[in-house]
Amino acid sequence: MGRSPDRARPLLSLVLENIGKSLGGRPILTDISFTVEPHEVVALLGASGSGKSTLLRLIAGLETVDSGEIRFGGASWSRPGFTRAPELRKIGFVFQDFALFPVMNLARNVGFGLDTNALAQERTIAAWLERVGLAGREKELPHRLSGGEQQRAALARALAPNPALILLDEAFSNLDPALRWRLRNQTLQIIRETGAPTLLVTHDREDALIAADRVAILQSGRLVQIGSPAEIYDRPNSLAAAYALGPVNEVEARLLNGRAETAFGSFPVIQTTGYDRAILAVRPEHLQITASVENASCIVVRSHRQGGNWHATLRPATQSGPYWSLTGPKMAPNDAISVAIKPENVMIFASESPISTR
Repeated sequence: MGRSPDRARPLLSLVLENIGKSLGGRPILTDISFTVEPHEVVALLGASGSGKSTLLRLIAGLETVDSGEIRFGGASWSRPGFTRAPELRKIGFVFQDFALFPVMNLARNVGFGLDTNALAQERTIAAWLERVGLAGREKELPHRLSGGEQQRAALARALAPNPALILLDEAFSNLDPALRWRLRNQTLQIIRETGAPTLLVTHDREDALIAADRVAILQSGRLVQIGSPAEIYDRPNSLAAAYALGPVNEVEARLLNGRAETAFGSFPVIQTTGYDRAILAVRPEHLQITASVENASCIVVRSHRQGGNWHATLRPATQSGPYWSLTGPKMAPNDAISVAIKPENVMIFASESPISTR
């Protein structure tokens, strides 16, 4: 696929400041604040019911805010008592189900949001269909396209009007895994060429980790943490944020003299507070099997091959639970092993609040 058609629209920032929204007296969003800059992709990650779709509708102008303000390039888009019309926001929207018009051919779908003369429209449509690999398919109806082709057509329709802001609403969730990987990469390449600030709404942590420059984690209508994927993955500020970006092993721990004493063994920690009891958490890939199995602290409950490694479930040697997961060399059920964790990979939390981080 070739390069995107030239962009003339100035690149501006999306700013959300203390956004609040309630429905039927129930808070849906509370005090949401973050910015999406030009040339930046921010993933809004959260489970169903976390408020992602509501926030997207507020940004698009489809619902009104109860508190706070949404601005774009310094101009107010939404605040209590004022909502700029959706059609004036110049947003490129790619929906989960692609939302192509079934009775319109590809050319009419891609040209739907264009307000130029007929000749300019024809050129723009042709350029974008070529860009997404659908050149020569102008007369086809959406039902004749595969899921991947529909996704590319929806992207062309969203980007053809040269949008100021791009919103992707679970845009890859209806694609099979192999196609999802390829089209996600192609889509993000095209979007980054436009330079428009982009908000990717997803419940899939892989989308967030691979596609985004920053990740905003939404839970029960509140922003739990925002930062780079690496920052949140390695240094989450809560157990909820840790789980949002990948599997986590956890166990109760007693902190004493720079170590965490647990049912799985004793591990060095970087302790920054005076708490003596907490939750120790660690990513499965950060567990290391030690060379010596004398006084083994863990028993392998079960194991299976996972790509080039083996995935094992462990329990403490002295009790029946809890279970931990480990990715490493081949292990067999009932193997006795001990594990180690580098201090920088140990995460310590008290309830849902951090007490020791890197």
